[in-house]
Order: sequence, then C-alpha cells, then structure tokens
Amino acid sequence: MGEGAKLVTLADGMSESAIAAGAAAAAHLSAHRPPGVDEVVPAYGRVCVSYQAGAVADWAASGPSAAIEEWVRTTLTGEDPQVSAKREEPRDITIPVCYSSVEGPDLEASAQQLGISVEELVTRHTAAAYRVGAVGFAPGFAYLTGLPDDLRLQRLAEPRVRVEPGSVGIGVGQAGVYPSALPGGWRIIGRTNLRLFDPGQARPSLLAVGDRVRFEATDQLSEPPADPLDPVSHEREAAPAAEDAVVIEAGMQTTIQDLGRRGWAAAGVGIGGAVDPWSAMLANLAVGNRPNTPVLETTLAGPVLHFRKQTRVAVAGAECVGWPSARAVAIAKDETADFSRMASGARCYVAVAGGWSVRPVLGSAATHLGAGFGGMKGRALRAGDLLAIDPPPSMAGSIPSWAPARGFTHRPTAQPIILHFVPGIDWPQSTRDAASYRRALEASAFRVSSRSNRMGVRLDGRLPEPPGPVPDESRPVVPGTVQVPPGGSPIVLLAEGQTIGGYPQVGQVAFVDQALLAQCVPGQEVRLRVISEAEAADAWIAQVKRFRMLECGIQLRCLP
Repeated sequence: MGEGAKLVTLADGMSESAIAAGAAAAAHLSAHRPPGVDEVVPAYGRVCVSYQAGAVADWAASGPSAAIEEWVRTTLTGEDPQVSAKREEPRDITIPVCYSSVEGPDLEASAQQLGISVEELVTRHTAAAYRVGAVGFAPGFAYLTGLPDDLRLQRLAEPRVRVEPGSVGIGVGQAGVYPSALPGGWRIIGRTNLRLFDPGQARPSLLAVGDRVRFEATDQLSEPPADPLDPVSHEREAAPAAEDAVVIEAGMQTTIQDLGRRGWAAAGVGIGGAVDPWSAMLANLAVGNRPNTPVLETTLAGPVLHFRKQTRVAVAGAECVGWPSARAVAIAKDETADFSRMASGARCYVAVAGGWSVRPVLGSAATHLGAGFGGMKGRALRAGDLLAIDPPPSMAGSIPSWAPARGFTHRPTAQPIILHFVPGIDWPQSTRDAASYRRALEASAFRVSSRSNRMGVRLDGRLPEPPGPVPDESRPVVPGTVQVPPGGSPIVLLAEGQTIGGYPQVGQVAFVDQALLAQCVPGQEVRLRVISEAEAADAWIAQVKRFRMLECGIQLRCLP
C-alpha cells in the first residue's frame, strides 16, 4: 500500500475464522511494534500495518519496506498469535433498536422489496447473531457480518447526504450502526440511543473487531441518540479560558491542527491533523516551536484575528497576501492581523510562538471535523471565538529573520501538477495488463473537484476500473490511497480520510506529494506518474532529513 503501509492477508472472506485470524494477528503485531510503526488495523482476515518510512529507516539495516515485511513475517511465524497475543476477549453487546418508519425511513420499503412484512423483517434482523468484522468508515463505525441472506439488499442508488446518529442500517450482506451524522447509502431500518463512539473514553469505540452483537427491538428510545457533533459533548475538551486572541472573521474553514493522532485507526480514527504537514512544521519552526505544536489551518480564505497580547507569528503553505512565507513577524498587543487573502495555494498554516492552546483529545490537538472532536470543540472557528496561546519557548525571542531554502514549500506553481503514484493492491497483476493500465493512467488528465475536502480530493476525469476481481469485504485504506468508484472519477484520501474503504484501490499518491495535492485549488489540473515504492520512500526520507537539519540549524543559531 505505497511506501507507508503493508496489507497482510491471512484469510479471504468474511467468515468468523477469518475475522478471528485478523484480530489475533493484529493484537500480536501491536504487542511487538518497532519504532516507526504507527497503526495495526484488523479488517476481516487482513491486517494493515502503517509506518513512517523516515522513522523505520533509522533502525532498518535494509530499506523500510523490506524491514517491515521481515518484521511482520518473523513476528507472525515465531509464535501462534491465537495463543501468545495479549488481547481483549470478544465481548457480547446488545443494541436496543426502535424499528419504526420515523426512526427507520427505509424500513417499510425494504420489507416490501424483500416480499415480507415489517414485523417479519424485524424478527429476522433481531434473531441473527452478528460479528464485528472491521471498524473504520468513520470513528466507531463497525461493519457487522451475520446478516441473514434473506435480508440482503443493495445500497441505495443515491446515498443520503446525512444519516442521523444511531441509525441502524443494512446493505450488501452486512449491518451497521452510524455513530454520528454521516453521509451513507445503507438502508436505514431503525435507530438506537447507544453512543457508538466517545473520544473521552479510554476505549473510544464501543465495538471492536471480533465482538459479538445482537439487536433487540424496543418500543421507544429513552433519549435521543448522542451525537459527537453536539457541542454539549465537548465541554471537557473546550479550550482553556483565556483571551489571547479573538476571531474577528473566521474565514472559509479554519481549524486547529497539529501533526495528527496515531494509534487509533483500529477504532476508525485516522491520523488527521494538517493535510500539508510540511507547511505546518515549517510555520512552527519559524517561531521557535516544536514541529508538532498546534497551528491554524486555513482553507482558501483565512481568518482575521485580534491579538490581545504580544507574540510572534509565522505563516507557511499557501501564499498569504501581506505576509512573508515562513518568517517570524512580531505582533504587538491589540494588533489585528488579516490572513484572509491567498494568492496561490489552498491552505495556509498560522503558527504563534508557544502554539495555540487546546486540550488534547486522544493524544492530539487536531480537529476531526468528520467526528466532531478535538481543536475548538470539534469544529471550524467562528467569529467571536476566543483563542489561548501557550507560553513561548525560551528561544522564541531570538529567532532570526530568515527565509526557507528551496525544497521546503509545497505550493502548486505549474500546470499541470505532477503527482507521483505507487501501484497498489488492485493494480493489474499480469505484465501486459499492468503496462496497459499504466499507459491509461499516465495519459489521463484530471482536475481537482470543488467537492474535495480534508477527507479526500475528488479528481474530475475518468480512470477505468482495474481488471480482476475485487473482494466483497471492505479493506483498510490510508492517506494517499487512490480509490476508483464505479463512475471512474478517482478519489485520493487525505489525512482525515476513513480507515476502511470498499472501492478498488489502484495505488497510492506518494507521501511527499500528498501535501502538494492538498494545496491544489478546485480546477487545478493534475496528472499521475508511476514510480516505485523505493523511489517514494527515498523522497520521504530525504524530506524528513531536510526538516531535521533545518530544526537543528535553527537551534544552533539561537544558542546563547
């Protein structure tokens, strides 16, 4: 799966034995993770291992790819994962469901299409025993196997823009419960009041791979389903009570981000964080912060802020009119700073000395817009929001006025933008088919769609589906995964993308180029060029080394 992930296949299909094998292997691998391995995610009979090529290169005698493959093989063959893994035993969970035309808008139509009564549909749905096969369309969303064959229905022809939290759905032989308000195409037959995902808990997802689930009919719900997007649920993660800066204008979409949260993908929580992490790090280094300090990520039009204390500011990424790139600028007390206009690029990162102060959720300050947690109450900034700033580092006042060398910025400067692409798990296997598909891919021109967001970039254009069968069960995906839906317009996942996907995965956009894609504005022309996994890893490692050298150089220049 590109230069940052491996897909380990232990068994095909959605049987209980396949699910158990994947869960056991994931637990065993997680217990023996070497430095640089971030995520170990089970999904049916497969396990996705995500790693940082730069960190793995620090200890690997061979290249990162070979080192990870060797670690997986030796770890899984050294002991029986079913015996040795220290993992939680599968739990039995009962989910109360109100089956009605109000709570389940597709209940009556589904029964009619199946040729049975509503009562019979409910009886069959509640009589079945389900097993969690994967978690990951969204934080806390569990794919449940065990739906009776006589309840098998296709997804809706036109997916809903919003499915209410707690909605119980069926589709393509599986069942599931929507943990929050999400778009979706499953047929909704009822609703529960159980909270499926709570980022404030040590185990944020109610359901985990391997758990046994049953549905129980109830006449009414005791209370409305809890929605993670409800501001009440964010009281414990609100920003500290300080008024160091006031949001005068919020911009199009301004969020608080850092470099994301790692280790939670098995609960459906992707890395998230800045979709252009290089620019976020560059802005932080310019004001003397550590690379992972919280920054503001602005999209297309940034905010106007009124500062109530003296500080230093740096911006990086998209060209922000009136501000030098990646250079510390002194801000006086009661000064208003305008970051609203961008001349090129899609996202700008605003860093302040010390960093924007927010309480971490699941180990990170990053805002997860899709699940509604982190940052400023899980949402984009609004006019009137009060922002706190942490105390600046000791060397912040001695940061010299400097500009970054070439190679640090990721701003589209040409038409078309060339994105380097590594063939993936659904790339054609035969030499002839692979050569033909490569020609088609590299000859295709795409344009960034206005429907793109932090989850992923939709590319207007058409790419043929790869030849060969694609498994029915959904499989893990990672940032950079290129999926090809039936319409042929590719989707490239970004930092906030889901962790499980069902479309064919033809490959990965190289990690160093994902930031470049995140900076492309709607209408930008994009082309793909195939490179090897080793070439992509070398580019990633080289970029990490450049940033390490830059950070060390700044620290040396600021020594007393």
